[in-house]
Amino acid sequence: MAEPNSGAHPEDEDELLSSGESDLDPTTEEGRRRMDRREAIHMRAMERQIQKRFAEARSKIPAVVFEIPESLYLKATTMHDKLTDAERALLRSRGDLVGRALADPDTLTEEEAYRAMLWPAPDVVCANIKRVTGGRVGSPAELFAEARAGRILTVNECGLALGNFFAGEQPEWMRQLDVTLPGMHFASMLVFERRFYPGGVATLLVPSMVGKDRMAVTMASVQRLGPPTDAL
Repeated sequence: MAEPNSGAHPEDEDELLSSGESDLDPTTEEGRRRMDRREAIHMRAMERQIQKRFAEARSKIPAVVFEIPESLYLKATTMHDKLTDAERALLRSRGDLVGRALADPDTLTEEEAYRAMLWPAPDVVCANIKRVTGGRVGSPAELFAEARAGRILTVNECGLALGNFFAGEQPEWMRQLDVTLPGMHFASMLVFERRFYPGGVATLLVPSMVGKDRMAVTMASVQRLGPPTDAL
């Protein structure tokens, strides 16, 4: 909503923000003006907070992370075996899990691989899979094997897989707004494809999604923003 011309109606922002609902009558022109102005003030404050958190998050990330061209992240994902020694060294120079996942995905431990894919810890993933499958399946490998064998997964199973195997209450890091780390998405795709299925989880679930209510699957999924950069 466009902000009214504040110059025409000078008013202290603190006073406006502290106004009671009785001072913001939407049935009057003055009330609507004050409501519009207060909404604009809130929006500006929110934008400043987002910019501040973005800047703070970025300041903690080594500069090399932003200097690596996206084309190298893409090559690491689509032509990993053709990476040169120099390119692998550049990816490793990030000094974080994303860099290691892109340069040497097969050296990651199971827990590191799950973090690179933005999944919960292995025991949490297995528990969530057992919950939605009634205990019939106990690991992502087993669930994906069933999908590859032709079993049509349920809405909740699809939602869990597409939601990175999180279920219920979102962890604190998923409720935080943080900068998306360059290369994070590529690392997640590469590790998944090396461990489970080429093409990614969405491709694997295509047969199971046919005829399903996409909104229902989306509601069953709890995927949100990625973790804070210091978690990687």
